[in-house]
Amino acid sequence: MISSKRALLTWSDAGTLGPRPAHHAPRPTADRGPVLRLLDQPESRYDAAWVLTIPTGEAPARELAERIQALGPTAAVHVVDLPDPSDYAALFAALGPLAADARRAFPGPTWTTDILLSAGTP
Repeated sequence: MISSKRALLTWSDAGTLGPRPAHHAPRPTADRGPVLRLLDQPESRYDAAWVLTIPTGEAPARELAERIQALGPTAAVHVVDLPDPSDYAALFAALGPLAADARRAFPGPTWTTDILLSAGTP
C-alpha cells in the first residue's frame, strides 16, 4: 500500500500592501481567514502547502505561510508576477509553469493535491 501525502495549493487570503481595493472590507480581528479556518478542520491535514500571491501580497503571504507552518505542514510562498490577478487570461498563462512545478514537487500516487482557489481571488 502506498502512503499518501497531501499538498495544498492556495491563494493567499492575507491581502496586499498598499491601498485596499474597494471590494475588500476589513476582516474582523477574530477571523483568521479561510485558509487557516480550512486547516483547523480535522479532515484538512496537509504535509505541504504552497501559498500563491501577487508581488504586492508577498509580505502578508509570508506571514500566512509562517502561521501555516506553525500548524505542521511545510509552507512556501510562490509569487505570481501579475499586477492584477483578476486578469484571468494573464493569470492562467502565469499559472501554467507553476502547475508543472507542483506536479514535479508532489508526484502521484505518493501525493494528492488540493487546490483552494477562492481564498484570495477577486
